Amino acid sequence: MWVTKLLKTIQSLFKLVFLTRHNLSFAVAEKTDAVILGNGPSLKLMLEKHHDFLVDKELFAVNYFALSNAYFELQPRHYVMIDFKFYNDNANDIDTLEKRPVLWENIAATRWPIQLYLPFDAQKHTQWKKHIEKNSNIKIRYINVTAIEGFAGFRNWCFSKMLGMPRPHNVVIPSLMIAMRLQFINIYLWGVDHSWLSQIHVDDNNVAMVNNQHFYDSGNTKPGKYILKNNPAAPLHTILYSMMTAFESYFIIKSYSQKRGVRIINQTRGSMIDAFEREYLSE
Repeated sequence: MWVTKLLKTIQSLFKLVFLTRHNLSFAVAEKTDAVILGNGPSLKLMLEKHHDFLVDKELFAVNYFALSNAYFELQPRHYVMIDFKFYNDNANDIDTLEKRPVLWENIAATRWPIQLYLPFDAQKHTQWKKHIEKNSNIKIRYINVTAIEGFAGFRNWCFSKMLGMPRPHNVVIPSLMIAMRLQFINIYLWGVDHSWLSQIHVDDNNVAMVNNQHFYDSGNTKPGKYILKNNPAAPLHTILYSMMTAFESYFIIKSYSQKRGVRIINQTRGSMIDAFEREYLSE
């Protein structure tokens, strides 16, 4: 175990030298509480029933959130996207090519101050930039999404400087790390169902299919191939590894948050995340 941690620490040091940008600036949060709005199907009902809970809190939107009317109604102050499909000029899956232009047009219509967080890799791509370059309300914040592993003390130091984070196999992971860097004291999780395991099956052609459901979906959704880096048919073991890594990263974040004195409260009923404390709002 010690040798494994040492090797991972050394690997992470190489990443810091060759992959990581330094001297990132983050403003301190004006409020003490934040809510990260995941795009799981439960978010729709939570927004309908508990809208008042959000009034005095800063909101984080993620991924395709701006496809919904809730984006303009709630006016989140933070928006996080790390998947390459949102900014990469060469993304070519049909779903991305259909949704992405509408997403960026909606973000371009933002009429309130917002911080948009993207990986440094997004800097070298141009398609997404042309949509928002004239909107002064949008402040771009590039972040390191380098996976940092190894000894806990070393990891935590890197996390505190935003030099990297636990393996970011889900957008909630960088959202949590950003929220802690902004010094929020209480971070609430909404719509983080993470119920993919029950939505996976393998068809008669040995293709792993996932019915990835979101709160903004209209009508019934259908299973589709799991897309990873333009590979539209990831095998089951790759899918499960990605999910396992995300759930493991939450436990690393839990340990880090406790050292920083930050509470992460999962208010999503039925959520599969088993790392954070749960505290449900009354029905």
